[in-house]
Amino acid sequence: MSFTFKSAFQSSFQTISGFSVPYVSRISGGLKAGKAIFIQGSVPSGCESFVVNLKCGESKGNDIAFQIRTQFSSNYMVLNSRQHGAWGKKEKLELPLKQGSSFDLIIAVNSENYQVYLNGSEVGQFQHRIPLDRVIALSVGGEVSLTNVVFTESWTGSSVFGRSASMTFGEHSSTLDESWSLTGSEHNLPTIHPQMGLSLSNTVQNPNLPYVAPISGGLREGMALYLKGVIPTNAEWFEINFKTGQSDSDDTAFHFNPRLHQKVVMNSFRNRKWEAKESVSDNPFKKGETFEMFTVIKSEGYQVYVNGKELYTFKHRIPLEKVSTLNISGHVVVSLFGFMQNWSASSFPTTFTSLSRSHGELSTRQSEILQPVQNPVYVNGKELYTFKHRIPLEKVSTLNISGHVVVSLFGFMQNWSASSFPTTFTSLSRSHGELSTRQSEILQPVQNPNWSASSFPTTFTSLSRSHGELSTRQSEILQPVQNPNLPYVAPISGGLREGMAFYLKGVIPTNADQFEINFKTGQSDSDDTAFHFNPRLHQKVVMNSFRNRKWEAKESVSDNPFKKGETFEMFTVIKSEGYQVYVNGKELYTFKHRIPLKKVSTLNINGDVAVNLSGFLKNWSASVFPTKVITKITTLGSSHGGLSTVQSEILQPVRNPNLPYVAPISGGLREGMALYLQGVVPTNADQFEINFKTGQSSNDDMAFQFNPRMDQKVAINSVINGSWGTEESVSDNPFKKGEAFEMFTVIKSEGYQVYVNGKELYTFKHRIPLEKVSTLNISGDVAVNLSGFLQNWSASVFPTKVITKITTLGSSHAAHSTVQSEILQPVQNPNLPYVAPISGGLREGMALYLKGVVPTNADQFEINFKTGPSSNDDMAFQFNPRMDQKVAMNSVINGSWGTEESVSDNPFKKGEAFEMFSVIKSEGFQVYVNGKELYTFKHRIPLEKVSTLNISGDVAVNLSGFLQNWSASVFPTEVTTKITTLGTSHGGVSTVQSEILQPVQNPNLPYVAPISGGLREGMALYLKGVVPTNADQFEINFKTGPSSNDDMAFQFKPRMDQKLAMNSIINGSWGTEESVSDNPFKKGEAFEMFTVIKSEGYQ
Repeated sequence: MSFTFKSAFQSSFQTISGFSVPYVSRISGGLKAGKAIFIQGSVPSGCESFVVNLKCGESKGNDIAFQIRTQFSSNYMVLNSRQHGAWGKKEKLELPLKQGSSFDLIIAVNSENYQVYLNGSEVGQFQHRIPLDRVIALSVGGEVSLTNVVFTESWTGSSVFGRSASMTFGEHSSTLDESWSLTGSEHNLPTIHPQMGLSLSNTVQNPNLPYVAPISGGLREGMALYLKGVIPTNAEWFEINFKTGQSDSDDTAFHFNPRLHQKVVMNSFRNRKWEAKESVSDNPFKKGETFEMFTVIKSEGYQVYVNGKELYTFKHRIPLEKVSTLNISGHVVVSLFGFMQNWSASSFPTTFTSLSRSHGELSTRQSEILQPVQNPVYVNGKELYTFKHRIPLEKVSTLNISGHVVVSLFGFMQNWSASSFPTTFTSLSRSHGELSTRQSEILQPVQNPNWSASSFPTTFTSLSRSHGELSTRQSEILQPVQNPNLPYVAPISGGLREGMAFYLKGVIPTNADQFEINFKTGQSDSDDTAFHFNPRLHQKVVMNSFRNRKWEAKESVSDNPFKKGETFEMFTVIKSEGYQVYVNGKELYTFKHRIPLKKVSTLNINGDVAVNLSGFLKNWSASVFPTKVITKITTLGSSHGGLSTVQSEILQPVRNPNLPYVAPISGGLREGMALYLQGVVPTNADQFEINFKTGQSSNDDMAFQFNPRMDQKVAINSVINGSWGTEESVSDNPFKKGEAFEMFTVIKSEGYQVYVNGKELYTFKHRIPLEKVSTLNISGDVAVNLSGFLQNWSASVFPTKVITKITTLGSSHAAHSTVQSEILQPVQNPNLPYVAPISGGLREGMALYLKGVVPTNADQFEINFKTGPSSNDDMAFQFNPRMDQKVAMNSVINGSWGTEESVSDNPFKKGEAFEMFSVIKSEGFQVYVNGKELYTFKHRIPLEKVSTLNISGDVAVNLSGFLQNWSASVFPTEVTTKITTLGTSHGGVSTVQSEILQPVQNPNLPYVAPISGGLREGMALYLKGVVPTNADQFEINFKTGPSSNDDMAFQFKPRMDQKLAMNSIINGSWGTEESVSDNPFKKGEAFEMFTVIKSEGYQ
């Protein structure tokens, strides 16, 4: 996480987060005048007190030079010191902090005292009682959670705090006035040097036109309006108006009116009359081209820059203080605009930072527009494919993009480093939060033909995944192109060469059929095509070359990663052997060269695709390039029979692939590797197969075929020279219809060793050398949830169980303390009825976790703990919620039902999601639903006889599994889950790590449910969804009760292709409707939103 202090310029620091409390840290170099300590955190709603100490040592008994102790019950902040075990005289200050809120605390160290600021305001000072040179440690304790702790080396803001300019610190904001500077070092981090920049506030993205809105705070000298957009190919004119009000009759202080193929006209409108117009004949706005412009508010007038060049200064005719409104209309597509508060001509944005509100939070993005070039294929951060060279690189000179696509930005990256491969790119204008960012420098922006690279840098933020973790890197895109009109045809600057890569980020329209990317020897239709990449939706990806006016032999991939309505990212890497394509971080294919590279000069894109950004990377580094995208799974080691977690890295993870699936095994097979596969066998399945092959065609040899046949044996065989070998088989088939499974195929020196659901099944000895095996094929009746290769298998840590972690909310001290619980054998979205063995059986201390949804037409469902899988086996505990009735519980012993027990207060409601735990206690099965204890059903059958779990009836199970070590002291009264979200704008992945209470997935609508604990300031509703293509409207209502007659505190109602309406109902009557004309919800598009509960309203 990073925070930014913003005044005339910005100084940026990287920080770490997630400190445990009590927190103790040594202060590097000790304290001295001029230093400052920044602490960011939050206090829970039930907090009584927390304490911050500046100490003379790290142990409890050391002297305390300065202590801040909050006392929420008395609303005081107590300042004190302790020497030789004795406390000094207390000093009390009013506490400007509420329970359940976040805070920014600054302790500035002066020669005579400590100066304390809380949320931007000075709250007091404390005179030194112990010399500064003795203070060496910071400690924080009590009921508080810390987000960031930063030590600064040169604080110069001891007397400059006010309430105008803003300080952005993580997700919270404070206020500062005037300018100040510092250099900082973070907890155990080196000094971070400040980065200068300008800030872009009140940003608006992709507004509907005409756009009319007030200018927050009005205009003043030194401000500037930044606007980035595209001129449609059929455009005639557009206008930007600075007005004195929002009506048509209000005066216009500055009317900026580019007329395409004509001049740029400027004027003012006063007292209902146009005044003398001024114009510029050198019109920089071109049909079909993107542009960027700044309108700088100067003392003499409005100074306009377009694509880095000064265009004109229009002198003031109406006083600035009268200007209150911005209006944009006409034939223009506006991508992004916003105001810069402190324009400095001497520092004219070689770099600018835009503070955009993403999901209601402030996220900082830096855009440096420099110069970019390169070539592998990745989509949405995953490597898709490598197309081998057919034409020499030195022939490739032109870039061409065409078809049904809207390209926002593309360009060439100059210095690509494989170790910093961006498996995910976060676009500048749209980012759904930031984890860790790296900067990619975009050189020679194509959309701005009159661009001065030295003056207008553009940058986009990208996210790299290294060994499953997020790390930040830099990649340079040359000739970035944004939102081009298709078909796009352009020369490849400097031509193609080995080591380059072409990057493309786009969206597949919902009505798309196909699109294509062509590397050609020239710009005409008759020129040769060295590499034709042609994804066909709902079909395969076809690749070919075109030479001497004829198509040659086509090659294809059946596992098509391109989906209608979805974003993608891809890299086409120029290798010595061919074009290597990666899509969404996964290697797709390598198309071998058929035409020399030196002949390739042109890039062409066309078809059904919207291109947001594309460009070339110049220096692709194969030696360090992460051709594999890694994900981490937590496994259960069997050593000592204990629960030891082992991190295994899955390379090239594949989720929910279309079958049949055929893909190359990157790097081939070797001893020590293992294929991991998690899936479900459909209830109507006959058989499926997993094949390790020597190639991708149906005629290639098969080193190992694994073929489970339902209700029969598991058959294993090979194909050599077109002939089947001797079949081997296992009669004890662990694969069952309607059941989930997990399996590992371990590559051993002697053969393929298969484990299913934690048990060794069989070892098939090698019949074909490993070095010949290049392809994985999966087909048949199976639903694959996740598969991928583990590089370094260790038998000593073999995962007999696969674990997933859930974050739960502890009830101790009524605070939000997170506890990690490990779910064994997690099962997601199983087909019902579900019957599976309980691995290892039941024992005290375990718990079954189940998360699901009750359908709107449900009658009942049941969860059964049984002594075996057959319908005749005994039942130790049946849990049977009956909708609109009671919850019944019973057992079956020797074929006879026992005495029924029941609970009349049924928490399961039709159409509602739920979470439940069945805790195995010494006395019985203790059931919790939605955080509340429901019932304890006493044991009637010994636990050691219980071996099977059965779930059936009217319920949709999202996730279930067993927790091994239940602790009542940390029982999750509310279950939280951490989500990583994928921003749909420009396909950028920005992760939002948030703890969601009572997560609900895929609810049936209308959905009505209580808000557990009610609303309070500081809470936020997170919602991620998709607007159907035939949608008219939807609504989110915060109500006073569940009935249709209850009042409505806040209705949020997006109306498609119209405005977004908001209102309330009080005493049965609607209030005054408020609306937003810039509706961000689009038919067929995904979205994410946060509704933040603020003191002033719903943000």
